[in-house]
Amino acid sequence: MKQLKLDSHNGDNIVDLFRSQIEQHGPSTAVSFQDRNITYQQLGEKSLTLALYLQQQGVCLDGCVGLFVDPSIELMVGVWGILQSGSAYLPLSPEYPDDRLKYMLENSQCKIIVVQDELVERLATLVLDDVLLITFSQVNNFFISNEKPQYYMLTQHASSHNLAYVIYTSGSTGKPKGVMIEHKSIANQMDWLSTHFSLDCKSVVLQKTPMSFDAAQWEILAPCCGALVVMGEPGIYKNPEKLVDTMIYHGVSMLQGVPTLLLALLNVEKFTQCSTLNQIFSGGEALSKHLANE
Repeated sequence: MKQLKLDSHNGDNIVDLFRSQIEQHGPSTAVSFQDRNITYQQLGEKSLTLALYLQQQGVCLDGCVGLFVDPSIELMVGVWGILQSGSAYLPLSPEYPDDRLKYMLENSQCKIIVVQDELVERLATLVLDDVLLITFSQVNNFFISNEKPQYYMLTQHASSHNLAYVIYTSGSTGKPKGVMIEHKSIANQMDWLSTHFSLDCKSVVLQKTPMSFDAAQWEILAPCCGALVVMGEPGIYKNPEKLVDTMIYHGVSMLQGVPTLLLALLNVEKFTQCSTLNQIFSGGEALSKHLANE
């Protein structure tokens, strides 16, 4: 069954898809990280607060707002907050070397970055003086003395042709290049996952791919299809045993990984206990018939 129903009503806009899921699944868990959970309603409110704060700082449509966070619930709040502000998000993985982060920041001409409080000190050494760093503690205090944030307070909204996010290539054939992805493009991918692979409110997706990789974006944006996203701990993609424990604990049903990782998972004895795992997506390397059968 087609879940997202992309049409002229929502304009192929990822934010509209997300907000429709808040209306349908408000009390349901949207994101889990370790022992913390956040519902769709809570994720909507927290990200809306960030969006309103960003708009007060002058963000614009097709502008680029950096996001420098470790895997966490804050990562999800950051992504959806930036998207609701009308700007595109630029995922800046703390795992990246400083030189690569500096290049991405300079090349993108990013002037506003949302950052976890504990990462401010490191980020401050990578940016120029005219770059505004916004912490989650600043945003959390934003509405203490004001009325509860409401969607109608937003002064601008992205449409299907506006940018949703910017991803930098690996640079293996030269300098990394920023690829600009519009709302209609990522909305089309999410619709495809929903229509052909039943990515919906029954799905539990493991977000384990480093956020600066393009492959990570559908994991991060899965709430627009109603799915529950389990945020893996930093570096979990390099730890097959931890991956298996996380999938068992959270009842993960969807996983993506390169064939090398899938082979490593087969060597973990407890992998057979991942009884809820029913869909595996693989790419980035050649997948042998033998490994697929295994």
